[in-house]
Amino acid sequence: MCRYLILSILLLSVVLGASGDYSGLESCLLSDARPINEGDVVLIKVLDPLNGADVAPESKVIVPRAGMLELPTFGEFQLQGKTVGQARKELTSLYKERGDGQVFIALASNVSKRDPIIWTEGFVAFPMRHRWKEGMSLVEAICLSGGIDPRGDHRKVRLLRGEEAVTVDLSNPSGREVPLQPGDRLVVP
Repeated sequence: MCRYLILSILLLSVVLGASGDYSGLESCLLSDARPINEGDVVLIKVLDPLNGADVAPESKVIVPRAGMLELPTFGEFQLQGKTVGQARKELTSLYKERGDGQVFIALASNVSKRDPIIWTEGFVAFPMRHRWKEGMSLVEAICLSGGIDPRGDHRKVRLLRGEEAVTVDLSNPSGREVPLQPGDRLVVP
């Protein structure tokens, strides 16, 4: 059944052909709408958009009661009450004023040992495991990891399921909606 589903999706991808472009962050609307609250663990990374090198070290912060984040070069930044997308847009604007780079921001995943999980690996902003949920798509999992960083290839994402491995092209709309199953691994080369 699993093999049939994956082959059907790939065949549909070939028949429909590629359309549009997938740019990691801009397509992550599902995770962007989640508001940031006190106690959330937020991951922030700034990369040079040309070579993918870290501009600032990756930060993992717990949002304090007042919701303010202390940025080394900018001072205080209000996180609480903003969505992930709003925070990313404002932080990107701050860094662009200095010409520094592309901002990746995500909420850390809170997974227990008993939860069904999936993994994201490779050139995503924050490789990590996530709690799997019914209907979760390949793109949703990548978005939860902050999107694809500039070094990643969105046309060659590998879905590893058991003994099977399939390459998915995220520039193709049908490839973006590939449903995930517990235990799946996504690798962005």
